[in-house]
Amino acid sequence: MANAMNSPADGYTVISATGSTSFLMADGKSAYTADDFIFIRGLQTEPSAMAVRKDSQFQSLSQLVAALKKNPDQISVGGYATAGFHQYSYYRLQQAAGFKGVWVPFQGGNQAVLALMGNHIQAAAITPSSALPQLRSGEIRLLAISTAKRDAFFPDVPTFKEQGYDVVETLWRGVMVKKGTPAAVIKVLTDGMDKVEADPEWKKFMTENVQSSLDMSVAQMQKHVEDEVTSRRKFLQDIGAK
Repeated sequence: MANAMNSPADGYTVISATGSTSFLMADGKSAYTADDFIFIRGLQTEPSAMAVRKDSQFQSLSQLVAALKKNPDQISVGGYATAGFHQYSYYRLQQAAGFKGVWVPFQGGNQAVLALMGNHIQAAAITPSSALPQLRSGEIRLLAISTAKRDAFFPDVPTFKEQGYDVVETLWRGVMVKKGTPAAVIKVLTDGMDKVEADPEWKKFMTENVQSSLDMSVAQMQKHVEDEVTSRRKFLQDIGAK
């Protein structure tokens, strides 16, 4: 971001951005805000999901929530990072269900999956792509997924929302450029990305990695990020990370 801000706003410096960018901008320590950039495309998105081992006593999200309400200190839920996307999704569940649980952070989503497999935690908030081998083999099960409606890749997994918990969140990955980049240049970039997204090779890559497209205009993407920064800022304040 610093490199982009010190470069001309001509479209030749394109920055990779993700949902984590929203968390960074929500942190008071960040030198940049969403207004410093134009978020031109969300190229892929995937949800958070609550996972358990295949032999877990929890057969549904409601059973897990009931146990967390009764014995929050005895049920360990973990996932990638402190104050990140998955902890935020778990925070949203706690708000919706009315309990306060403990979050166990890991340095990567794969580490959280391994900890779950080793029974070191009882549930994990993960992106499904980080556990595809275990999901396909049946070693772990998904109790809920944070999409607005059932995910096409996991049609048998109920959403948080349909189970009574209004948790709809996805982690996006895309690109942004410095604010002030001319509209004509933005159009060249977005037209190029339209071609990429229509390419069969790209579609195959997305399917193999269980990724969905975001389908937002530049203006919609900009507002999406701005709204995320606002909600993430409150989350960071609530958990004492800001």
